[in-house]
Amino acid sequence: MVQKKRNIVDELAMPTSEAVADFEFDIPKLQFTPKDIDLSSTAISSLPVETPAPGTKEAIIERAIMVFGDHTKAHGWLNTRNDALGMSPKEMLDREDGPCHVARILNHIEYGGVV
Repeated sequence: MVQKKRNIVDELAMPTSEAVADFEFDIPKLQFTPKDIDLSSTAISSLPVETPAPGTKEAIIERAIMVFGDHTKAHGWLNTRNDALGMSPKEMLDREDGPCHVARILNHIEYGGVV
């Protein structure tokens, strides 16, 4: 007995479950247990750090360079007195809550808005 080959049109006309039933899928199941994932502080601290932590002086300086699009312009802005801060952004960055205030000003410069 000769079995007729199905063509793609016949496959598409079939309900999905019938079309898939002709194929075998060998998909391995991945299972992880907590012991497989190393969350020790040693493993985490050895990860490469590409950018400074958010809110740090270094991160704010990098953000200023991004906002102004130029290293020289950003450093000029950082060293110029800002009336909203009452001092230069660079001086403000040396204070405990300074990075937050400088980041707020940078947001206003980047996205618009009153400072």
